[in-house]
Amino acid sequence: MHSSKIALLAAVAALICTNASAQQPVKASGRYLSKPVNIDVPAMRGVTNVPVFFAAAEYTIRGGGIFDGARGVISQIGDVHGDTILLEGVAKFDKAGSTYVNRWSGHCLNLKSGTGTVMTCAGGWFTLPGATGQFANLVASGTWKGTMTPEGDFDAEWDAVYTK
Repeated sequence: MHSSKIALLAAVAALICTNASAQQPVKASGRYLSKPVNIDVPAMRGVTNVPVFFAAAEYTIRGGGIFDGARGVISQIGDVHGDTILLEGVAKFDKAGSTYVNRWSGHCLNLKSGTGTVMTCAGGWFTLPGATGQFANLVASGTWKGTMTPEGDFDAEWDAVYTK
């Protein structure tokens, strides 16, 4: 079910990107290392033994043309199903006073190996309307994948197709 949701989101985003502008779509790719930040979710105070979590992280995009140097703040909700985590959320990016917001979803798997457990994750994303400054009229979509580091950070790479 979740894979079909990602496929549907990616198809809709690709259709939007194709029809949004007469300009040729541009491909971009890059990396980021997100660092978790503490958040307070009032609805979850005192709630335990529930297979749902809320989290936030911050990162700076490296590479990707117009996206390079954009600082992101991400919020997410995760549903835990054994060794699989279904994730979705939003991320806001700022670069020199310009902003854009994307919506994303994906899944993580805890893979066991001879050296321990490694969490690997993948998913898709697309921009939401309302970008400002140099990101005004940005329409983008793409995929992301990465792994959790031993320090608890998320090391990821992403790709995109966008028009402006």
